[in-house]
Amino acid sequence: MKSWKRKWVRLTKTDVYVFDSPTKNTPILTIPLQRTVVSLVASMGDSYLKLDSKKLGKQFIFNAPCKDQAERWVTAINNTIDAGLTRPSGMTQVVHVDFDPNLGYIGLPPEWERFLNEGGITTDEYKKNKDVVDDVLNFQIQRQGDKTNLPSVPAPISQPKQSKAVVEPLPEDVEKVQLKDVTIEQDPREFYSDFEKIGEGASGEVFSAKRKADGIVVALKQMEVNNDNEKLIATEISLMKGCKHDNVVTFYEAFYLPAKKLMWMSMEYMDGGCLTDILENHDIIEMTEPQIAYVCRETLRALNFIHGLHCIHRDIKSDNMLLTNDGHVKLADFGYAAQLNQKQKNRNTVVGTPYWMAPELIRGHDYGVKIDIWSLGIMVMEMAEGDPPYMEFPPLRALFLITTKGIPPLKNAEKWSRDMNGFVARCLETIPDNRADSEELLQHPFMKIACENTDFAQLIADVRKLA
Repeated sequence: MKSWKRKWVRLTKTDVYVFDSPTKNTPILTIPLQRTVVSLVASMGDSYLKLDSKKLGKQFIFNAPCKDQAERWVTAINNTIDAGLTRPSGMTQVVHVDFDPNLGYIGLPPEWERFLNEGGITTDEYKKNKDVVDDVLNFQIQRQGDKTNLPSVPAPISQPKQSKAVVEPLPEDVEKVQLKDVTIEQDPREFYSDFEKIGEGASGEVFSAKRKADGIVVALKQMEVNNDNEKLIATEISLMKGCKHDNVVTFYEAFYLPAKKLMWMSMEYMDGGCLTDILENHDIIEMTEPQIAYVCRETLRALNFIHGLHCIHRDIKSDNMLLTNDGHVKLADFGYAAQLNQKQKNRNTVVGTPYWMAPELIRGHDYGVKIDIWSLGIMVMEMAEGDPPYMEFPPLRALFLITTKGIPPLKNAEKWSRDMNGFVARCLETIPDNRADSEELLQHPFMKIACENTDFAQLIADVRKLA
């Protein structure tokens, strides 16, 4: 057998490229993934893998630096081959990063190497946290590549009275629901009047409108429907239809115009804006502990309800906590929400907003409802300090710090009560099994100091005067 020669390998959606040097742009060998079988070669040793290309009529043996890397490559190639057979729009392959002290990062497309460098990941940090860097990078690449992860519009959405909680059965497999199953194929203008634009975001525009039948003012969110977001929108509607609670923004109905590819969601109008509006004025008006405790309690009531339905929200943050002028707080935006079932009690899909994300989600591990509790803990710090931790860093750097350093304590921790510091700590336990759930936190001593909704309404009014 000829002696082994060091080569550099790059995996793409369609091929495996082999290079003589990481600085070369032209590969010396291209192995198409189509009709290729990859496997470990146990008879040769733990670190050997074989690519059997039926298309080329050849077999290629690679000797990886170690068993772990060989297994990673086999998994990555197989996943890429599988994804190529039934690839949804926006899927990306797993990327493995290596580092050479003389050449820098290896196994990374140039644009991602630049991205990693801009994220401020130093060579020392990489050497000490190699697996974490791999996970964080793959996480960020997957987020960038997944075009379906478009957050709904955060916008100011008088609500009719309702019971504290009305439980309607959710579909057994909510993510298989189609848009036609949860929408009305009619123009909303037949049912609503007095349209007035009140917000705009990445996924569409939001209007206030009056329902002709009873004169109730609602929020109508308009979105363009395409192949990338159709499933996401159908899932969001299906979940919102099953979540009727005093602390969840009420969903009324949805209209779909297939010919125009336009969809309208009718929801409760929240005239007090969102929690972010208050936090943007943090330098002028700071939230008090009772006000923070109040928002936490109302959020936990919403989470306790949806978690009881085996639903994860996956995007808890100030933008998604909507307010009324009389001081009520409600959870909105189920664009990232997911339904768990008996067959799938945990998820590993990449969604959410970086600075509020739990470490298990960032690392690509299975996760459950506890990721919402982590995000609540970050939101408490956001209310106390104006911004979430690591907001001064680029997203990739923040993800790296969350997974390696954890979350720093509250600034001026002595300014806040022992109960509040303890509440945050219970939310931000790194190990999910050790993290509190919504039921425990609702009984936490910190909840006892929560203000009344009338006191919170005064805060909303005070902030509005600054506009």
